[in-house]
Amino acid sequence: MLTSALNTGTAAVSLNSFVVSYSAAKTFFCSAKDKTEKRLLGFSFTPLMDQDGTVLPDGQLQLLVYKCEDAQRLRDVSSYLDLPYSVRQLNGRAPSISGSVSSVNVSSPSNLPFQRNVRESVTVAFYLCSTKLTQNGRSMAVSADRNESI
Repeated sequence: MLTSALNTGTAAVSLNSFVVSYSAAKTFFCSAKDKTEKRLLGFSFTPLMDQDGTVLPDGQLQLLVYKCEDAQRLRDVSSYLDLPYSVRQLNGRAPSISGSVSSVNVSSPSNLPFQRNVRESVTVAFYLCSTKLTQNGRSMAVSADRNESI
């Protein structure tokens, strides 16, 4: 069982790269005997922007944890970016980064490049500080309508 820890971080992401950016966290095992031993156990990730162009909403998001003991496998982000990333997405309420809710068959885990650790999850909290990005899909529609009428 993983222990709870509260870590806070901020990231400055340019508007040009925000659409394709994501946040990832690695989970390590640290031995009680040998404090220098760190072994990768798994990882979690989330896109910063949904397919509709809105930024993840402020608040908490429960991320899935995938098993991985070889850090080299994480270098190829295309091997995991289409996997479900949150409990909300597994429940069918959020698209994958590629935009498809059903792009991965999570009911048959043998076809996935990484196996999900069903006993663990990571909870993250997002707070957007921007005057140019929105978390509201309706605002985007109104803005698009105004731009078309000009």
